[in-house]
Amino acid sequence: MYSDNLTIDRIIAAYRARRPLFLKGPPGYAKTDQVHQASDIIAVHPEWWKHLDDGTGWQGVVVRRLAQMVDATEFIGMPDIEGNGAGNSNSRYSVWRYPKSLPRHGCGIFFLDEFNLADQSLQAVSRQLIDSFKISLCDYEMPRGFSIVGA
Repeated sequence: MYSDNLTIDRIIAAYRARRPLFLKGPPGYAKTDQVHQASDIIAVHPEWWKHLDDGTGWQGVVVRRLAQMVDATEFIGMPDIEGNGAGNSNSRYSVWRYPKSLPRHGCGIFFLDEFNLADQSLQAVSRQLIDSFKISLCDYEMPRGFSIVGA
């Protein structure tokens, strides 16, 4: 396994600054391992993340391998209809069903792996998340305690 301390330091600095980071390197360069190593270091320094915690704690690394997804709905979920339409209001409304892999609480690193191999629709949604920590289509916002690393 190749380990680059400078890359790990940059991942940590990006987390602390709540800035997205994109790692570049050939396959087998251990980018995933470096993200996990940085997460392990951040986890033992709660002074870096505790002020952003919503009570859920350090979640570690959440990995999404974009090249293995079929389309954007696999990444961001799908709309659904709620409400029973009964009573005076006949209220039925749409809600967004997020996949369990999209962080909604806590602190950690959201790792978007295989970005360059992903479908263009996935790249577009991922870029929006990287740029603003939000996805407007589904009204999703990354928890304050998460940072984003792409590779």
